[in-house]
Amino acid sequence: MKPLKDSMGRYRLTSLFWETRTSKDLEPLWTTKDEDYKVGGKTYPSLKAIYLSYHHVPKAEYEFAIHNFGSWAHWDALTRSGCMSAIIEQWREELSVRIKCNAIKHIFTASNESSPTGVNAARYLAEEGYLPKKAGRPTSKEKARHLAIGNQVRSEFEDDAARLNITKH
Repeated sequence: MKPLKDSMGRYRLTSLFWETRTSKDLEPLWTTKDEDYKVGGKTYPSLKAIYLSYHHVPKAEYEFAIHNFGSWAHWDALTRSGCMSAIIEQWREELSVRIKCNAIKHIFTASNESSPTGVNAARYLAEEGYLPKKAGRPTSKEKARHLAIGNQVRSEFEDDAARLNITKH
């Protein structure tokens, strides 16, 4: 078992990582770098790479926490600790972008289907539903752009529906 606690039984936090270690007594277990880090014949695995290898939702990393820290409490303490919270937040953001990217790829694939699902997927892509929503009222230019896109999409959908012999109920 990896030494995840110090001699007083407290969770190790920054001492777990090569970059943030302060004690000569406690050997770091990981690196925060993107890839494993080799120094003096010893390889420190990248906790970031390990984190990103799990299929989980950012901020709901229970399985990762249990496998690597033995408890949710230890992972939670690490995510709240000084310099580590910013690093882990970057990992979470990267994971979130990767999840969103993969979902949009699936939507692209679905948008090529000649079915109601494909039509909805194509509409979502055409309307840029994947972009974050802005607060406040849209400008006149944005309204005109969305109207033009909507008209073009509607026209294409009507053409496709006619070609596929799909009628409204």
